[in-house]
Amino acid sequence: MDANVLLNNIPERIFKIKGHDNIYFDLDRMSITRAGDFRQESEEEFIEFSYNIIKGSFLNSNKIEYLFVLNIKEICSFFSHSENYGNTTLIYVFNEDYKQISEAKFQDYSTHLLDVKDINNDGISEVFMEGSYGQMGCSESWIMIFSRNFELPALRVVNYHSCVNSGVNSEKIVLNSTYTVFDKKILFNSSLEYYVVMGFNKDDEIDKRFLKTEYRRDIYEFKKDTFIHIPEKENVDWDDERLEF
Repeated sequence: MDANVLLNNIPERIFKIKGHDNIYFDLDRMSITRAGDFRQESEEEFIEFSYNIIKGSFLNSNKIEYLFVLNIKEICSFFSHSENYGNTTLIYVFNEDYKQISEAKFQDYSTHLLDVKDINNDGISEVFMEGSYGQMGCSESWIMIFSRNFELPALRVVNYHSCVNSGVNSEKIVLNSTYTVFDKKILFNSSLEYYVVMGFNKDDEIDKRFLKTEYRRDIYEFKKDTFIHIPEKENVDWDDERLEF
């Protein structure tokens, strides 16, 4: 499907970016504008989007609907590093007649569509997305699963974590996870590599030394639009300070 068909059917063309009183999207101009105060000129930056369109049933069971995901491809100077430089994701749902049937939903980070599955066979397609962020030698990504609500995920699980490049003298863990869907459940298999970071060596490189690898798993069962974490001794211990971001 041509993304312009859905893009042109979005009624609200100019709107504020969530969390900001003076920064606006303009879908007609494909720009972001920071509105000026009294006698102060506005500032405008033109941006590019990437698009994903997925057919499924996202709000109404067993109906033909379209998920429309817009990712900003460029960094906007109006935002700080802590705001991920404005890398925002917009999410809409349209019906089979290409009419918008949901409000615009925002993710504050660059978010990528991974998969669509009806996990509990109720006629609603659950949407898997991956978000990511990094700062000061730390990076992290997470899997989000949305069911009907595209602003608040029904489940959010970190699938990658590393702070070994921060250079801070301490023990750290690098975590990598993969997921599998089965029998109304989601299994995350995680490998945890343990390092001790010695700081920087004489060549100004981070001195990190491998200690060991361990494996963990976490199972989440999907019941009535809610994921229930099944406690096991093999679960990842997210209270471990070596996994702090």
